[in-house]
Amino acid sequence: MRRGKVVTHCRNGQRGSTRSTKAAALSFIQRQGATTQIGVVAFAGFAELIQPPTTDQEVLEDAVASLITARRTAIGSGILKSLDAIAEIDPSVAPSVRDAASELQPAPVPAGAYAPAIIVLLTDGASNTGPLPLDAAQQAADRGVRVYTIGFGT
Repeated sequence: MRRGKVVTHCRNGQRGSTRSTKAAALSFIQRQGATTQIGVVAFAGFAELIQPPTTDQEVLEDAVASLITARRTAIGSGILKSLDAIAEIDPSVAPSVRDAASELQPAPVPAGAYAPAIIVLLTDGASNTGPLPLDAAQQAADRGVRVYTIGFGT
């Protein structure tokens, strides 16, 4: 299976930090191998899959270029939407669970085991809406998906 990566971008921000975040995302995309699938998830008050995982770098660059700012910062929603995008291309990764009290949780992967997919989270703010980021990150960890966070701006 090809490695999958999802770039998760915060849409809440100042013009300068948005330019920096887009430049970082584009640099990341351009440095990946031709067979690496990359998706783009944007989040502000909610998360949205902008580009499902693909190997087409031109499509990915267009998706990043189309990102705009919005209000609020739902980091947890961004992580969960990213997990769902990864689950679509990797059947060994369970989709996210939105209501932990009413849904069956998947069994965590063994300690030290990792899925071949990662989430790169680019944000310029503190989470102020949606699921708690630590709860969403725990779901990623339970599935063996590593989350790398890059902060920009103030």
